[in-house]
Amino acid sequence: MEPLNLLEIAKAVKGKFFSTPPHGEEGASHLLIRRVVIDSRVVSQGDLFIAFSGEKTDGHLHIEDAFKRGAVACLITRPVTETKGGPLILVENAERALMRLASWYRLSITAPVIAITGSSGKTTAKEMTAHLLSLHHPVLKAPESYNNEIGVPLTVLAWEPSQQAVVLEMAMRGKGQIKVLCDIASPTVGMITSIGEAHIGLLGSIKDIADAKGELLESLPLDGLAFLNGEDSWTDYLRKKASCPVRTYGFDSSQWIHAENIRETWEGTHGLLVTPFGNQEIFVPLLGRHNLLNFLGATAIALSFQVSLEEIAQGALSCHAPHGRLEQRKRDDGVRVLDDSYNANPASLLAAMRTVAVLPTEGRRILVLGDMLELGDAGRKAHEDVVQQMLDQRFDALFAMGELARQTVDEAQKAKLRVAKHFDTHQELLGELNHFVKPHDVVLVKGSRKMGMERISKGLLKT
Repeated sequence: MEPLNLLEIAKAVKGKFFSTPPHGEEGASHLLIRRVVIDSRVVSQGDLFIAFSGEKTDGHLHIEDAFKRGAVACLITRPVTETKGGPLILVENAERALMRLASWYRLSITAPVIAITGSSGKTTAKEMTAHLLSLHHPVLKAPESYNNEIGVPLTVLAWEPSQQAVVLEMAMRGKGQIKVLCDIASPTVGMITSIGEAHIGLLGSIKDIADAKGELLESLPLDGLAFLNGEDSWTDYLRKKASCPVRTYGFDSSQWIHAENIRETWEGTHGLLVTPFGNQEIFVPLLGRHNLLNFLGATAIALSFQVSLEEIAQGALSCHAPHGRLEQRKRDDGVRVLDDSYNANPASLLAAMRTVAVLPTEGRRILVLGDMLELGDAGRKAHEDVVQQMLDQRFDALFAMGELARQTVDEAQKAKLRVAKHFDTHQELLGELNHFVKPHDVVLVKGSRKMGMERISKGLLKT
């Protein structure tokens, strides 16, 4: 970050010096902070350490260690025993103080701030957008999980003047959350990748989800830009929420940019990129039309910031899937393990299954499914519907775990699916799956984050 003096920080967070620096406030104005951290283990010279009180640990217990590692000062939420080191700033709430600091620091950021949200694909789109923009100039992007009230402020505070764009990811778990994040980051560019049933148990309906995601569009300035997935049925509804220009992307010629002549292979996806700036053959080494769609969204933003078609085509070759997002690994016996275990909702599961269905295989198609969570009353039916999708997409076997996934197994057995089994533990599932899998089979592993289905992927690859 741009170095800030400690007195400015204390005022920005509305804090009081609990342990004053030498020479009081005048001394504080000469102490420079170069980074803000919330983990004492990564503190280095010049940092401000914010002591969060969490379920597993309390940052107040690590203040002395933070000073030993080089912290200039620490931000605390309760009085602590005097420690050897620098000054302490007392605030009422650590999270609110972090948000205030980031919102204040945002005023000094001169680069475009790009925020990306969506029910599916937001992390992939964020990675692709940052990757393409970085071909043209230095970019700050949010680390993988920095998408909430703590991660977004930390990312904003990491900006340096040499970075000519900021790419953020915004998660949504309830009404008003995106607005809070936008109040901190003040994005000038926004993209919504999709509207789906993810978190429907928390919001109640797809319309409520669209409205919650649409808070991003409502937060954009008049001279900003909005980017929407033209393939999504909620795009016409969402575009009315933006007061700035809207650009769409997809597979239809009516979109601002689109792709045609699409060809999917196990190595990746080929297509012709059609834009207002000309056409360009591209190859993206990721599986699935849904990932090509994410790439189109990233491309639309990159083109809007002077990245050339030639640069985009070259940059496409070095795109890669974020961890646990349809990552492909091939064993020596030809078995393909598709690890899509980072998270799951009905739309992302169907997209992954369709991808497997259109790709050629000498073996069987096997779905390993963990519960899709946070679907509320829609959860039972969503898991029952998986069976028809399996039949439509020519899957041969189902291995499942979790209470909701038990419904999928019950429906699969009624539908006479060749193999449909439920397990209580990862160990049991993996043991039988390893015996079942034959050379050249394709195994798709999917489930919500809390289900830990990456253990199945890792276990298959150890064989």
